[in-house]
Amino acid sequence: MWINANPPGTAPEELARLSGVLDRHREDIGRDPATIRRAVQLRMPADPDEAVRTVERHVELGFTEVVLMIWEVGDAGVASAETAADLLPKLRSLG
Repeated sequence: MWINANPPGTAPEELARLSGVLDRHREDIGRDPATIRRAVQLRMPADPDEAVRTVERHVELGFTEVVLMIWEVGDAGVASAETAADLLPKLRSLG
């Protein structure tokens, strides 16, 4: 099962709380919560180190799939996408 948590601007701790609610409901019906893949969409920060910290925090909270969204357009968007691509090996190593 795949759960996609995408409320824009929602704090990681709130997403983790909501994820816990889902876990309890799954346990109530005898389903293993560990079988759920949890995804979150995050806006790609301008600072690559901030991107790593943000993804790391979500991984620590149990999110298994992270989508980095590029919001800039034109040359700025290309630069942001290239930065995200350069970070992929490091981000994949987080979990």
